[in-house]
Amino acid sequence: MTGNDRRSQVLGIVRHSREPLDDDQLAAAAQMNRVYVNQLCRQLAAEGLVVRQRSGDGKLVNVATAGHPASAANPLPASQRCGHASG
Repeated sequence: MTGNDRRSQVLGIVRHSREPLDDDQLAAAAQMNRVYVNQLCRQLAAEGLVVRQRSGDGKLVNVATAGHPASAANPLPASQRCGHASG
């Protein structure tokens, strides 16, 4: 399996999930190393294909966008999204 195949596999899992998934959940679902999945998710976020945000328990989760940053869904309050200061 090539790097592009793995990237597509992770993106497909995120897109088909009904819930935001953290890197551990994605790694288990894709049967890949968690560190590699983390790298893929950060790349996908940089490309605007996923949004990485904090869940209620503080873990980063991945949520699919419609394919570009302007259409990113934000199911969590701004205070819980990655990169936003709280308090």
